[in-house]
Amino acid sequence: DIAPDELIISDELMPLRYNIEPWELIQDEPVDWLIENLLPRKSLIALYGPPASYKSFIALDIAHAIASGREWMGHQVSKPGAVLIIAGEGHGGIGARIKALRLHHGLGAGTGTGTGTGSESGRQAQIFVIRSQINLRSSKKDIGDLVLAIDALIEELQVKLDLIIVDTLARSFGGGNENNSEDMGAFITSLGAIQQRYVTGVMIIHHSGKDQEKGLRGHSSLLGAVDTELQIHRNETQMSGTIRVSKQKDGEDGREIGFRMVAVDIGTLRQLETVKSLAVEADEEAVQLARDARKKGAKGPAKDGLTGIPVEGLMVLNRLLKAEGVMETVGGERHKVILVSRWREEFAKMRVGRSEKTITNNMTDICRVLESAQKIGISGLKVWCIYDSVEVF
Repeated sequence: DIAPDELIISDELMPLRYNIEPWELIQDEPVDWLIENLLPRKSLIALYGPPASYKSFIALDIAHAIASGREWMGHQVSKPGAVLIIAGEGHGGIGARIKALRLHHGLGAGTGTGTGTGSESGRQAQIFVIRSQINLRSSKKDIGDLVLAIDALIEELQVKLDLIIVDTLARSFGGGNENNSEDMGAFITSLGAIQQRYVTGVMIIHHSGKDQEKGLRGHSSLLGAVDTELQIHRNETQMSGTIRVSKQKDGEDGREIGFRMVAVDIGTLRQLETVKSLAVEADEEAVQLARDARKKGAKGPAKDGLTGIPVEGLMVLNRLLKAEGVMETVGGERHKVILVSRWREEFAKMRVGRSEKTITNNMTDICRVLESAQKIGISGLKVWCIYDSVEVF
């Protein structure tokens, strides 16, 4: 790690140009929108919510709307622009999410060739992905390598990035303390330098705190830095929810957008089982459902009591089973299994800075809650997921 004050991108990488003007000559300028009345161009955006609230799916759908120029949830995209996604979390499953989105929008499954994804009108939607965990808080090398990679992309393909998505803040924080002002300040400074260099918008995917209504997790300087804040609420009993504009520096806040998730068949796994992923679509009924729930004082993302750490544990297990699971006969039934120790190891990576005792207590609680909810099965050293239908990634 290096000190925050050393996190200054050199003049060679980040030339600064200041224009000093008399105040009486400065005119009011209309907001330039990426997505009309929702995402301002060249802004810092936070999209956040609790675990399992479909953050990455929604971010990918936003990326495709901006890159293709299609309308997003009733909001017009001003003009198409290229998008870069830094997939530090869940990068193993992003291929399934991309395939589901393409199929849902009638673009085909994709062939793995070309420089972008096609759109309904035949326009190439330029979306690029870095499937690596990059330290944007305290690693000059990681930041420098990222800048060089983006520069090479721009030079080779002559693209103009309109949005860079960082998924997630936690996976780009280099093991720092999110509640520490210096650590958060260094992260914000790095994002600002990248944002200025490429004259682009930056969207951070982040988690809400323990009390979801208190907003973004971590130091308050993050909220102060963002221009637009989109808060995701998942409805209790359905795969739907709302996206609330909880902060809009240059426009109206407080608005809610309803969405629902739809399952998409994306193929078969080893010719044995159907694999599904999810895609996002607008759903105004979800807004009313959320309002009714608030009137009743409902809390939590699921009626079976799953929330917080158990949901995080289940998400980790899902990813591991997809990437490393092996079909075996356990308890007289065929399941895709993985070692409990491997699950614990991967879960611990998400809880950076926690003690071994805390991780052990977390895993004990996760196993107890998920077994009680009949979400997982454990036999000896092996664990598997129990599903009502086919597995969804």
